[in-house]
Formats: sequence, structure tokens, C-alpha cells
Amino acid sequence: MRLLRCHEQLSDIQNSVVSIGNFDGVHLGHQRLIQQTKSIAERHKAQAVIFTFDPSPSEILRADTAPHALTTMSMRAQLIEREGIDTIVAYPTDSTFLAMAPEVFFEEIILKQLRALALVEGPNFCFGNRRAGNIDTLETLTRPCNVELHVVEPYLHDNQVISSSWIRQRLHAGEIQQANFGLNRPYGLQGVVCRGSERGRSIGFPTANLSQVETLVPADGVYIASAKVEKDVFPAAVNIGPNPTFQEYQQKIEAHLVGFEGNLYNLPLFLELHERLRDTRSFENPDALVRQLEADVAAVNRWFENPAL
Repeated sequence: MRLLRCHEQLSDIQNSVVSIGNFDGVHLGHQRLIQQTKSIAERHKAQAVIFTFDPSPSEILRADTAPHALTTMSMRAQLIEREGIDTIVAYPTDSTFLAMAPEVFFEEIILKQLRALALVEGPNFCFGNRRAGNIDTLETLTRPCNVELHVVEPYLHDNQVISSSWIRQRLHAGEIQQANFGLNRPYGLQGVVCRGSERGRSIGFPTANLSQVETLVPADGVYIASAKVEKDVFPAAVNIGPNPTFQEYQQKIEAHLVGFEGNLYNLPLFLELHERLRDTRSFENPDALVRQLEADVAAVNRWFENPAL
């Protein structure tokens, strides 16, 4: 897979079929676009190219209110590669780039840099300064250049469009199984293990505290998860939120890896969330907390005996 990050690298692209967008989450709607892009590229004997932005336009245009990302750029590239795309453009985005008029974007980026034979977009695609260009604009621009334009309908679930916003809403509500359906995979949290208070170790349930998480953290609660440490995968019970039993009220991400023995400090850890078990709550004493943790681990083990998405 080639991840192109600068203008100069785009000279390697010849005769491409391109889909342009944020592709945050690489959800079912994105996957439909990607598969169509691949299919049309094969017909043209051209490169299938996914063109995305780094950073996303919202991080520049409305930094204070931009939605939390569902994926980092490296995660996004891996997911797009998994869909069978071998050329991904993470275009360096700044205010000058975002100020391009739609016609200039089409001429300079789509024609000159991407050398596009065809474009594959959703019906709500917008581009150029202040998102002034839309599908109608694109149709007007592509026709005289003999560039094909393919409009792919969104993926619907229960009459709802599967979108990055829809996924975020499900995660904010703790509806992890719904979010996973829309993603067509478990939602993942990636970070580095840092040192915590070690209270879990003192009661027989050591936890790995995840720090440096750059993506959206779902609603507080206890989740069934897979924990990936280097090449190994462990069942895990993950607590997102405070620890009110010990008067600790800051939000944390703590994972108890079932069957793991050793030191995880400073190691990268990837958590895939499968199901939300319960709310985070306070217990009257540590013994009551231990009994609940035992029940949580038992639920984790049962899930892994008969897993679902």
C-alpha cells in the first residue's frame, strides 16, 4: 500500500479512478464507495485512488467544535488498504488549500495531480471554498473533460444513512453494537499504557491504563473487548469513566486483560470494543466491587466462547 503525503509524490499517479472524502471511520458507506472505485478502476485498467485530507478540513475551519475523529490517519490507511486499495492520498490540508474555488480544485487537483479518468462520490459530496461545489457542479465540470462521474447511493440501515456522524451518535450513546454494525467491525481505541493508581492490582484485577488516545472515546461504562498487545490478543473487560468507589472522578480507560501476566507500561495497546456490559457506578465497599468485577470477567469469558460482532 502506498500512502502519499506530499504533492511531489502524486507524480507517480497515472490514469486514476478517484474517490474523494474524509473517510473517517471507513464505515459501510465508505466501503461501498471504495468497492465501486475498485470496480471502475479495474474496468479502465487504472489506479484506484482514495483521496483524503490530513488534517481534516473541520480541524482547520472550526478547530474548537470539530467532531472527534473515529480513526487516526494511520488507522484509516490500514482500513482502506484492507478493502483492497493500494494507493491512498493523505493530502496536506491548510487554509490556502481549503480556499480553492471548486473549479480550481477540479483543474489543479483532480485533473492535473490525480489525472482522473473517473470520480466516484456520494450524492452529498461537496468540495472547494466554503463547500461551494456539489455533485451538480462536478457533473458540469467533468462532462467537457470526458471524466466519468459515478454517484453512489448511501448505505441505509433502518432508514438511517450510515455516516461518520451516525457512528459518533451511537458511540456517544454507548450503543457499541449499533456502531460496530455501521463500521462492519469492532470500534477500536489505540493508545499507550501509562502508570495508574494500581488499585486494580491491589484487589486482584490489575488494569492497563490507556493514554494518548486521539479518537472519540465512547460513553462511560464497562465493555467487553479484545486487547491487542504486540502479536497477542486477550479477552478484556474495559472500564471507561471514573472510579467513584475510590472517589476518583476523572475519566479513564482501564482494561483488565484476562489471562495476561506481565508489564505493559509504555507499550502500545489496541482495544476493540464488542459489547457494553453495564454502567459505571459506585460500590459500597471494595468487596462489592470485586464481586462485580468477577461477574464482568465471567461475562467476558462467556462472550468469547460464543462471539458476535
